[in-house]
Parts: sequence; C-alpha cells; structure tokens
Amino acid sequence: GGVGGSSANAGGSGGNGGGARIVTGSAGATNITSTGTYNVNGLDINILQYFSGNSGTSGGPSDGGVGGTTSYVLGAGGDGARTLFTGTNEVSQSFTTPSSSFENYFIPTTWPLDSLKATIRGGGGGSGGTGDGGTGWWAGNGGDGKEVQVNINPGSAGSLRVYVGGGGSSGINRTGGAGANNGFAPGGTGGNGTGGGGGGGGGAASA
Repeated sequence: GGVGGSSANAGGSGGNGGGARIVTGSAGATNITSTGTYNVNGLDINILQYFSGNSGTSGGPSDGGVGGTTSYVLGAGGDGARTLFTGTNEVSQSFTTPSSSFENYFIPTTWPLDSLKATIRGGGGGSGGTGDGGTGWWAGNGGDGKEVQVNINPGSAGSLRVYVGGGGSSGINRTGGAGANNGFAPGGTGGNGTGGGGGGGGGAASA
C-alpha cells in the first residue's frame, strides 16, 4: 500500500512493485531479488530472468491509486504472477557392496515424490572349472545375475532395507565352485564334473 498523505486532502504515494518468491513445503518462502541460483530445501533452482513488479500509481484526494501490473506476464493490477515448476527431478542411489547385512535406503522427504522404482540384480554365477584338460582347456563364463524392476508404494515407510548379493566362485578343475554366502540368501554350490570342469557357484540373492 502507499504511504499516507501529509495532509487530509493529499493522496498517498503508490506502493512499490512486488518481488518474487519460491514456496516449498515446510521450508517456507525464499525471496527472489535477482537472477542467479537459489538453494531451496536442498534443491538448486536457477533463475535465468527476473523482472520485479511495476509500482502502483499514487492516490488522489478522493480516489485511490491503481495497482501496477506485473512487469513480464501482465497479470491483473496489483497481483503478482507465479510459475509452478512442472519438470521432473530424477534422483538415483546405488548399493553395490555385497554383504549379509542390510543397508537402509531413506525415502526422500524434501520434495514431492511422484514414484519410486527399485532395480534389483542378483549376484552372477562363477565360471566353470577346466576339468581334466588343465591349462589347455578353457572354462565357460558364469552367467549374469537375474534382474527385476519393481514399482514401490512407499506408504508411510521412512526407509527400505537393501540386501546386495555377491557373485559365485569359479569351479576348480572338476570341483564345483562355492556359492556366494551373502546377500538376502546364499547361492548354491556348483556341481562336480567327471572329466569336464565343475560348475561355477551360484550368485547370492539381492533384495
């Protein structure tokens, strides 16, 4: 609003043009006064153009002044205009160290979460043994661990447990390799050969 007049028949001066601000959740409002990068609740927002609102006109002895329009989008007099962020911000986190103990994935709470997806990949199998052929024979490679992708409804959970399974051991000559003994469930031992090489150990399950 304008400043009051110095006498009873003098109008008040017009109010200054309004600024801009970013409002996000519990972090409150961040005032925008120029171009630049503003960190709002952990999210960097880059303001490439900034235009402050136009000032209102001064009031007369019997008439109030007129509110200024926004300088860029020409909204209604006196009202600001806002643009809501409509893009997406995709954040990923990986757990890659095999262990029999679980790790915690903490569901983000600093911005609205549209969806949550997990990619779960088990440990791969070990390569086979060389069998009776010794150094002149070559063992086959172990297979990749199976992979599934799951859409998760986080509900009210604050975190999720993550188990990472390791790869199985290779076979030695005709003896099967040991299965990985970690992750959510251990892998099986590879079978023994009778001339050909033993099978590679199975990879552990991830969850």
